Amino acid sequence: MAMAQIANGDFEIYSECPTGPGQSFLATGWSSPTSGTPDYFHVCGTGLGICGVPLNYIGNESAHSGYAYYGFFIRKSGTHPEWREYLQTQLISPLVIGTQYELRMYVSLADESKFTSSSFGALFSTEAISRNDNFRFTQTPQVINPTSNSITNKEGWTLITLLFIADSAYNYITIGNFLDADNTPLIYVGGSLQTSYLYIDDVSIASSDFYTSIVLPNIITPNGDGKNDLFIPLESKGITSMHTNIYNRWGSLVFESDKLSIEWDGTFKGNPIADGIYYWVIEYSDVNGSSNHKAGSVTLTR
Repeated sequence: MAMAQIANGDFEIYSECPTGPGQSFLATGWSSPTSGTPDYFHVCGTGLGICGVPLNYIGNESAHSGYAYYGFFIRKSGTHPEWREYLQTQLISPLVIGTQYELRMYVSLADESKFTSSSFGALFSTEAISRNDNFRFTQTPQVINPTSNSITNKEGWTLITLLFIADSAYNYITIGNFLDADNTPLIYVGGSLQTSYLYIDDVSIASSDFYTSIVLPNIITPNGDGKNDLFIPLESKGITSMHTNIYNRWGSLVFESDKLSIEWDGTFKGNPIADGIYYWVIEYSDVNGSSNHKAGSVTLTR
């Protein structure tokens, strides 16, 4: 199994605090491969909020995690519609040919962006790519955000997940917009700057089986109509074993199971249990060999 391939994907390791825009070289391992100038934002940034977190010259956004993130424009409107900005880093180790990978990144549309767009993705290469101007790379990226997924959220972060199969032992990743202006539609959202500008944080790549998740419902209705009758995972990925306990509000155990599917039907010792809020605790292991703990509540109503 191929493990995570990006170092400092959360941009928390840095050489010094940013003092102004365009200091794309400050996060260790990351740089701009063109004359474009992505911005590094950090809570320690100086300069009257120009490059701080959460407040900076392009908006007001807390980091998705930690204290830092980057920002870059994916297209300008009006003059220079082909100008682009990119971020590039070397992978920890080459990708394994034939392995399916999952690229994840969190993005947020900056407050002052007048436009948004879906047109950004990532190019993987065996050597670092570069050019000596502000214009776009013409190479075709292996992954690109779907056209239906324009980022309109200016408050909080949106997870972007893109899958691809490595056909070479790639060593570098370059993130940005590789499409020309005609294929980079802009959607008006309101803002002061004639651009579509994204914040980006927590970039990661791993083989698709490296990521694990489990999502459980917050309500069940065990009334026999065949809809939401059982407490079962809504999503389960990479889970190899699991133990579930469910308690009532007084802390008494009402259900216990070692099934991955759980399958609680809202009964206790074969009898329907009272409507109300119940509390679950699961202990599970995943394909990465990790042991995990998760807890929450579910409302039972008939």
